[in-house]
Amino acid sequence: MEPPIEGREQESLKAALDPFERQLCDNLVAKGRLRESDLSKAERLIAESEGSFLGLMIRLGLVSERDVAEAMAGLLDLPLLGNKDYPEVPPGGIELPMR
Repeated sequence: MEPPIEGREQESLKAALDPFERQLCDNLVAKGRLRESDLSKAERLIAESEGSFLGLMIRLGLVSERDVAEAMAGLLDLPLLGNKDYPEVPPGGIELPMR
């Protein structure tokens, strides 16, 4: 027996996320930073939107940029750098464009 149309639609949306996005979302849900119902809402809306799935969730206010950055750093086993981790002035010999 096939799942109802709504269930099939949900499964196809989950399959549309790349494996890293799926793992990241699962991590955010497990840490309590994203509710399962909000994730489902974003999965339904991504079909109608342009841009990235994570960007959509941030724009909708479902998850913060900081939470996404922390989850990415944890999954990739990389340190999360902050402002204090960067020097006040660029190292000598490097020219940066003025913008």
